[in-house]
Amino acid sequence: MKLNTFGISTLVLYTILFSILLTSAPESIARGRDFRLKTRFTGANTCLDMINDGLNKTPAMATCGNYTGQAWQLVSTDEAGYFKLQNDFSGPAMCLDIVNDGKNNQPVMSACGNFSGQLWRFEASSERKYAKLKNTFSGESMCLDIINDGRNNQLIMSNCDQVTGQFWRNTAF
Repeated sequence: MKLNTFGISTLVLYTILFSILLTSAPESIARGRDFRLKTRFTGANTCLDMINDGLNKTPAMATCGNYTGQAWQLVSTDEAGYFKLQNDFSGPAMCLDIVNDGKNNQPVMSACGNFSGQLWRFEASSERKYAKLKNTFSGESMCLDIINDGRNNQLIMSNCDQVTGQFWRNTAF
């Protein structure tokens, strides 16, 4: 077990940090229940959802409602501090991933497996009750973001910065 300078295991430290960061509904995550993901940029009435287009693999921001594509869960992994993101619409066999296409910046739902693009973690942001979402494949300098194009519904991995499209929070479903 790896200990930091304070003698706390990395797993315990991540668990404490995760609980502090997501104080808006920690009970929903602790019990494995569904929750919604929102950004400061798109506001309280917009949630991370799935596009229902027959392919059903593209995540996007949409008006919050009682939709299974907005019911997200955190799934434990063997990597301390990391989890997989799944939702009710896509089902337990699909996980939020990053397309490995050279650009490596497009989120997509794909078959769950032992892939670094499916290993997500929350990191503290400068905004209280918000966190940044990062994954192993994209690296430490990239964060899940919203494209600011007027529609403001497309997700992308972009350079981490102090922008509100990268400030994520959870709310109970």
